[in-house]
Amino acid sequence: MAQAPVLARTDSNTIPYVGGFVCALITLLVLANIILGSRDAGQTQVVSGLALSVGDCADVAVGPEDTQMYRQAECTAAHDVQITGQVEHPDAGKGFPGERVMAVWFDTECDEASADFLGSDVLDTTLTGDFVMPAEEEWESGDYSASCFVTTSSAEVELGQSVEGSWQDFARDEQVVISRLKEGDCFVSDLADPRVLRSNDLVDLADCNEEFNGIFFGRGRLPFPAGASLPNEADLTDASISACAAEFEGHFGEVATGFSYRFWRPSDVAWERGDRGVLCAVLDDEPIEGPYVPTDYPSFFNLEPERCFNLTPELTSKDLLLDGRIRPVECSEPHVGQKLDLGTLLGGQSYPGEAEVKRLAQERCETRFINFIGIPPRDSEFQRFPIWYPNATSWDTGDRRYGCAILGDEVRVGSLEGSRR
Repeated sequence: MAQAPVLARTDSNTIPYVGGFVCALITLLVLANIILGSRDAGQTQVVSGLALSVGDCADVAVGPEDTQMYRQAECTAAHDVQITGQVEHPDAGKGFPGERVMAVWFDTECDEASADFLGSDVLDTTLTGDFVMPAEEEWESGDYSASCFVTTSSAEVELGQSVEGSWQDFARDEQVVISRLKEGDCFVSDLADPRVLRSNDLVDLADCNEEFNGIFFGRGRLPFPAGASLPNEADLTDASISACAAEFEGHFGEVATGFSYRFWRPSDVAWERGDRGVLCAVLDDEPIEGPYVPTDYPSFFNLEPERCFNLTPELTSKDLLLDGRIRPVECSEPHVGQKLDLGTLLGGQSYPGEAEVKRLAQERCETRFINFIGIPPRDSEFQRFPIWYPNATSWDTGDRRYGCAILGDEVRVGSLEGSRR
């Protein structure tokens, strides 16, 4: 059994670590390797984070004009950070690429360097990864590398041992912040409606073979340059959906069309730092029965007539479209819908108008209703049943499908065939 990690309470004279690369951008306006003072009473020199080597442990100190510096410490004693890697930017020798562009690249590379140093992804631990990168003056003087490091996630607790190869000593708890979830993590929330969860909210990890509220399936990247201003809400939403659709297909091996999922985009402050990451999860307010296998959810249109079905997470009867994903079940099991008919409307090249298209689809669906239920819709308790038909855009692109079903929010058991209800 792994021993508990050695942690220590923060000394009152230690400056708490402030996460995020805003700190790195502001505090590194000094030249690397410049010693700010001679050894005083045997105290270790205070240096820039860029002067530290891989494996070094250090405490955060204050330099000129309150810039953040580091004082090297023994790894077996209480300390704030440990250097896990040094990575050189690919634009070395060229003009300064800009703080935001640099930060995005170093963020990804340092994640990998820290994972190699720890022996596992930082997200598998309670530690936080970050980096110190060169300021423009340092870049111009030939320093093109960043120092990657890890620290504890609490400003009040320090490390008390080396983390090299020791990720299991710092393994994460069963409760995790949304933003620190890993691909494939299933989770539950005690909120009445988990769909309002924010990226900094805590959730409990759950067994993916049992019930859960959500499954985290990826971290996408928004296609906006690091220096770009915040797009309008519509463009940002479209980009987030596209990014998560790619993550969905990569994780589940199934095209995301018709599925509902939740995403968290960067905050305005994070955006200004250059953060273009988007978090993606399937999420519902009702328990999802595991395991979640998207291939078990065909599109509504591809479901054969007379089959009974339930809706996918986050979907309601009012939201279902022809390409929406549903879950087929036996009619003897509880269900919310039963498909009646599907087909393709024939017609000329030009769109005949919504009224005519609706009439054609309704005529076919009502005939099918009578043949299946045994009475006309007007005499049935299902006088109004949903009918899907093409709009002008769909018609012009050649999509002339229609469909209909008995569908509502009420759960029923048994087929409606011949029920005369």
